[in-house]
Formats: sequence, C-alpha cells, structure tokens
Amino acid sequence: GSPPLFEYYLAFVMRFFGDTEPLLHLSMVTFSIIVCVCMYLLGKRFTARPLSCVFLTIFTPAYLVMAHTIMLDIPALSLYLASMTFFIYGFDNDNDLLLVCSGVFCGLASLVKYNTLILVPFLIIYVLLERGKLDKRILYLLIGIVIFLSYNYYTSLIYQNSHFSKAINLILSSRSLLRISLYFIALNSYIGGATIFSPCLIFVTFFLAKKSLGYYLTLIISFSVGFFVKYRLAFNIGASLMLSIFIFASLSFLYIIFREGILRYSLKNKLARDNLFLFFWIIGVIGFHILTVFVAVRFILLLIPPLVILFYRLLENKLASRLILIRSISIIAILSTCILGFLVSWSDSLYANVYRDFSYQTPAFFKTKENNIWYAGHWGYQFYMDKQK
Repeated sequence: GSPPLFEYYLAFVMRFFGDTEPLLHLSMVTFSIIVCVCMYLLGKRFTARPLSCVFLTIFTPAYLVMAHTIMLDIPALSLYLASMTFFIYGFDNDNDLLLVCSGVFCGLASLVKYNTLILVPFLIIYVLLERGKLDKRILYLLIGIVIFLSYNYYTSLIYQNSHFSKAINLILSSRSLLRISLYFIALNSYIGGATIFSPCLIFVTFFLAKKSLGYYLTLIISFSVGFFVKYRLAFNIGASLMLSIFIFASLSFLYIIFREGILRYSLKNKLARDNLFLFFWIIGVIGFHILTVFVAVRFILLLIPPLVILFYRLLENKLASRLILIRSISIIAILSTCILGFLVSWSDSLYANVYRDFSYQTPAFFKTKENNIWYAGHWGYQFYMDKQK
C-alpha cells in the first residue's frame, strides 16, 4: 500500500471542480509542470542544455505513458525532484529558505510513495562529495523525516501498527535470489527499452568505448541473458533479441558512465564528483528496487532524470569541441525517443479502456430490477463501477 496524500489531492479536485474523467486527467498536468521546471533547473546545474534535458525526459516512453494517468508515480517523481532541486540549489548557494523547502517537499513526497525517501541518502552523498565531510545543513532533511514519522505515528495510533511497517514487512518477506535476479533483468530491460531510444544509447556508448574490453563484456552478458530466456523461459527469437538489446543499452551506458565519467578523473575534479553523485542516484534506485519490489516500467521514473543528465554530460565532456555533432545527436535522441514514446502511448491507449468497457457492458448481462451487482476492485475499476450504481 501507499500513503494517502495523492488521494487527498484527488479528493480536493473532485470536491471543487468535479469528478469527470477529462478533468481528473487534466489535473495531473500540475505534476508534469513541476517535473519540467525541476528538470530545467537540474539540467542547468549539471549541463549546458537544460531545455534538451526537459524534452528528453518528458518524451521517454516510461514518462509519456504515465504523464496524465491518475496514478501515484508522476506526483511522487515531481515532489522528489522538487526536494532534490531545492536542496542542491539551497546547498550550493547557502540559502536556508530553499533548504527548508527541500525538507518540506521531501516529507510530502514520502506521503505519496515511500520509495521517495531514498533521496535522503542521495543528498547526504551530494554533501559529502561537495564538502568532503558532513555539513550541518543536511539537518534540514529532518523536516521531511519528521513529517514522515508523524504520519506513521498517527497511523500506529489508529491501527496499532504503522502503515509503513506493514508495507515494508510485506515487501521484505517475499525476497529471494531468483526474484532479485529477475528484477535486475527486468529493470535493465526497461531502462534500455523505455527511456532514451536504445539505439541512441548504444551508438553513444560505442562511440565512447574505444575498444574497451569491459564494453564488450556487457555485450556478452546481455546476449547471454537473451539466450537464457529463450531456452529456459520459452521466449521466441524476436523477444529474446529485443530483450538482449535493451539490457545491453542499459548496461553499456552504465559502464561508460563509470569508466569515462568517473574513473578517468580524480575526485578533486568537480566533473567527476557530479558524475559520481548522478551515478549513485541511478545505482541507488536500481539497488533499492531489486531488493524490495519492482513490477512495472513506472518504477524506473526516478531513474530518468540522472540518466538524461548524464547522457548530455558525457556528450559535452567527450565531444566538447564538436558542438554540431552534439546538437545532431541531441536532436536525433529527442525525436526518436519522442516517436517511440508516442507509439508506446498509443499502444497503451488501446488497452487502457478495459475498465470502462467492462463496467459499461458486463453488468447489463446480470443486472435486473430484483438484484444488485457486487464487485471487488479499486482505482479506475472502482471509479467506473460506482458510476453504474
């Protein structure tokens, strides 16, 4: 389960503006605006192409499909990014007000989805990399932690156990080595297939690999996974090949980030420190989800911002004197990712009406003047079935 802040937001919208389906979808634009503003500011902090960072983020299939859906993931991402942005700018400019805002948004994000709390260790890492030691300004993050703990104390008073403790016990009780391995494979296939257009990732990593043995090792590992799923899990050749390409796009990009963006520099170099922070952001989210719970593409939304920013940082660092080539790669990446995003969104829309169609058509076979129809379900299904009462 998840905490209730997003549901309170929907209740506010429905109370004052109505509960029509188009209006509820339109209300989700608020969170996308926050994401765009934060990505622009983070892009400006870490790259020379903040607007490109915004476009590449919102056009990824993982984001574009979810952008207007009435679910927790985009709201959680928006508040997560807001806290991250306020903290980085507040810390860099020694602005206490921005740091207070970061703590507040951290707490609000935790009341939408619990996994957003992983930004706290990421921001501590940011401070350590920037200052080489802990800084008292990280105490502003206690604002968010206090908000989170206060909610859980409240739920423990009502239910005898906090909502968070029940959720985490359910998640951790289902871990196994096989499950972790499958999560890792699935997550990397989603990174390679539902973020930046995978051929662009592969082209950029190949361009920067320079006959690296590690790069070709990722290729062998990726296609070995494809071979495994074909013969052990009965995937067809096309699906196995596509899986291998997606995993290779993900693993090769992570490898090149580490090799070209971090290993080649001393941590005294600010470029390396910033790259390491963004790399920890990615690895931390991956590690968190393969050790806890990972079931859908929407779980990688927290990975998209650092992935996009590092994509541009690699281009700008390695091709600094070839601005036309950087611009060309950027345009191709944005356009191809956008086309893929809209194709996936269109495909998703073909199946998105199943709850509505079922609620309109099926009850007619059973409903009479003498009986009632009972159902079990939630979210969209409950919304449509309630309309049939």
